[in-house]
Amino acid sequence: MKLKTEVLKKVVGHTSFLVDDVVLAFEDDGLSVRVVDPSHVAMLSLFIPKDDFEEYEAVGSVAVELPKVKEVLAIAKKEAIVDITHDAEKNRLVFTLGNIQRRMALLDINSMGAPQKVPDIDYDKPSLVEQAELKKALEAIAYVTDHLTIKVRGGKIIITAEGKGDEMRVELGGEAGAEARAMYPLGYILPAVKTMSGKISVFLKDDYPITLEGENVKYMIAPRIED
Repeated sequence: MKLKTEVLKKVVGHTSFLVDDVVLAFEDDGLSVRVVDPSHVAMLSLFIPKDDFEEYEAVGSVAVELPKVKEVLAIAKKEAIVDITHDAEKNRLVFTLGNIQRRMALLDINSMGAPQKVPDIDYDKPSLVEQAELKKALEAIAYVTDHLTIKVRGGKIIITAEGKGDEMRVELGGEAGAEARAMYPLGYILPAVKTMSGKISVFLKDDYPITLEGENVKYMIAPRIED
């Protein structure tokens, strides 16, 4: 199969802040990825449709080490096309970039465990916010503390934080959804939002995981239980 490096970078960007090893499921309709971080705080569901590939082949599921994939990307030019083939006999993925070829040993997929089921949470109407605005708000919060409270009240989306005697409040634009309130770890939400773009649907429910959903990507992050 063949794909632009930007597509491969998208996969690495969405997953590498959560895990070092990942199962890539090359299914009939595209590439599916689902990971849970070791602390079981965050879950990612990512789908890259086969139409986003220059050439596509449904080769099944393979387990790779993300640091090695990053090494491949480090030597790739911005608009380069990566040719990936699956050497099933030797249990390797072969990455070809022009005259450079990397034969990458695959991990034992049986050691990765079964894919985690996505929790079925009965959310009400989500809020809609722009990625750039949400990212800016979270980066501001990072100067104050490592956790934040998100709430929807009176048609407003509000983020608050307290730390070391300081307080911060950010009122976001966008379209407010159902009223709810919960506290979350900034160390998971900010990296997740940084990997996204455009409008983000924010699903919120009192003291339940938050779901951040963009185009073909979904993060679920567990709440931080208040004392």
